[in-house]
Amino acid sequence: MENKSVTCSFWDRYESLVETLEIMGDEDLMAALRKGIREVDEGKTIPWETVKAKRGR
Repeated sequence: MENKSVTCSFWDRYESLVETLEIMGDEDLMAALRKGIREVDEGKTIPWETVKAKRGR
């Protein structure tokens, strides 16, 4: 039973690494991510309560 949890943990980490590499290989997605990080750093955010109100929740 102990080996299963180690295998599962290894597999989860492997899948995570593959997903990260896929994201990093997508130029458009990386550009959007950099833009989003830059906007957060510049304080260009929308309060969660405003988003919820606009969505009708």
